Amino acid sequence: MNKDEALEKKAENARELGLNYEPDWTPERIAGMARLKEAQDKKLAQTKQESYWERVARIKEEMLKLAYEENKLLKDFQPQRKPLTDEKIGEVAIKSQDGISPHNDTLRFARAIEAAHGIKGEA
Repeated sequence: MNKDEALEKKAENARELGLNYEPDWTPERIAGMARLKEAQDKKLAQTKQESYWERVARIKEEMLKLAYEENKLLKDFQPQRKPLTDEKIGEVAIKSQDGISPHNDTLRFARAIEAAHGIKGEA
């Protein structure tokens, strides 16, 4: 005996006793309630406002995308530096030598290379 048959049997017994019994949860009523719940869920999803934390997460994601795109654009528009030619390195090496100390010559040479690449200031 399945559920529907059991409910019908219960209703039949109640009628035999002179009671007006109809089961509360007929298959039609259950299907109707399911349709009603589905419609309510659909309406709720349409009218649902995002929570504070959902909004924060969405804004953070949008900001990260913008920052990534801006960083990518900045990299695309930065001037590309070219390596020094062998002749230029030779000129820098000759100009940086003081003839007194090999250590000073090396430091001056390194600073001259930095300056040729636009690197200024003290370390």
